[in-house]
Formats: sequence, C-alpha cells, structure tokens
Amino acid sequence: MSKVKAEVAGSVLTLLGYDGTDFYNVLVDVNGRLQIDVIGSALPAGAATAANQALLLGELEEKLETADLDLDGDGKLAVLLHGYTGVGWMQVLIDALGHLQVDAVTCGLPGGAATSVNQALLLEKIKDQVFTYKSNVLQIASDLGAVAGENFLDIGGGVVGEMRVIRTLYAHNVTSPVTKIRLGLITGVTRYWIATCEARGAGEGFYWQGEIYAPVGVKPTAQFLGCVAGDDLYLHATGYNMGV
Repeated sequence: MSKVKAEVAGSVLTLLGYDGTDFYNVLVDVNGRLQIDVIGSALPAGAATAANQALLLGELEEKLETADLDLDGDGKLAVLLHGYTGVGWMQVLIDALGHLQVDAVTCGLPGGAATSVNQALLLEKIKDQVFTYKSNVLQIASDLGAVAGENFLDIGGGVVGEMRVIRTLYAHNVTSPVTKIRLGLITGVTRYWIATCEARGAGEGFYWQGEIYAPVGVKPTAQFLGCVAGDDLYLHATGYNMGV
C-alpha cells in the first residue's frame, strides 16, 4: 500500500506527487515557483544534436588547417580578409592599428576637376607675374652743358620683359640756382609731372619718393627752369625691376 511521505499543513492545500510507489511534496521556492529537474527531454524534429555538433567541429578544424584562419589571444576566431585578383586570392593588408591599407590605382576625376596639365599651364601663366623681383634700379642722367633758361633731362627706358618700379627721383643743378624743378614721367613726347618745387640754390636738389610702375617706353624725366648756359644738371632714379 502506498504511503504519504509528506507533511499536510492543516487546511492548506498541499500538492503531492506520486513516484509510482509513494507520495511526496512537490517543491517550490520561497516565491512559490515550482522547482523542476529535467531528467529527460525529447528533441523536436531537426534539432541540433551533440553528434551533429561534433561533425561540424571536425569540418571546421579541417578548414582551419587549410585556410588562413587563426585564433587570437583570447581564443576567439580571427579571419584574415582576402580579395580576389581575378586569378587568385590575396590577403588584404592593414596597419598595426587595424586601418585598411589602400593604393588608389585609378581614380576618376569629376567634371571640371584640376589636372596636372592644367596646373602646368596655369603655372606658366602666373610665373613672374606677382611682383617677382629681378634687379635693382639705380640710373643717372646728366647734362653738363645746359642752355640758358629751360632744360629737360630724361633717363633711359627699362628692360624688355620687365616692369620698372620707380621709388625715388632726385634732380639738381650743381652749378647755378634754378627758379623751378619738376619731376615726372615721359612717354613718347608727352610729359606727366608728379611733383614740382620752386627756387633752389646751386647744388640744392629736389627729391620725390613714392612708387610708380613704368613699363618699357615710360621714362623718368625732369624740367629745370632758370638755368644759366653751361650749367651741370643731374637726374637720379632708384627702384627695382620685376618680371612681367
């Protein structure tokens, strides 16, 4: 006869289980959740089995031996990335930080993009254009036999292919006083005056400082008024030449 090997707690319902011989209390935890030990379980159709996993592991181990696969220091599987050349497979390179290394063999430029040919042409266009220094300018013109009254004195033109930048002009009559001196530029037969002074004593000059761009054919000039015949006249110009 079966025995009840359990405690019956008064009027509270006690759940019992039968082991085929005797009755026992069915266990729950302190929260009343049923405690179950799974002794056996039927697998559903198609479920993975230990045998299938063993076969899969064997296949993987075989692949690991023949492919470029490795395990890192933590035992995790590391796969070496490869690319196909059209003939064979080559390992893809990275640096020590894991950055992919790429050689850009071809790169299609968008419409209107700059090319080395265009850059070379542009360089030829701008070469010697932006205030390229070539040489200093220090020119002197003299007339050691002036006529009485008015005299003009011009300095020769610049160098072909260069722009002359005039920074200073200085004119004086070494021999006699003058009533007026003018300084300026002459192009062709036309003179353009940029500065004028009144009477100057013998050897007392007139000085101008600034910046004038004078291409070939444009020359510094001076006018002396009130000269005595035979006076010695001088005109000085300083500056620099730049490429054009």
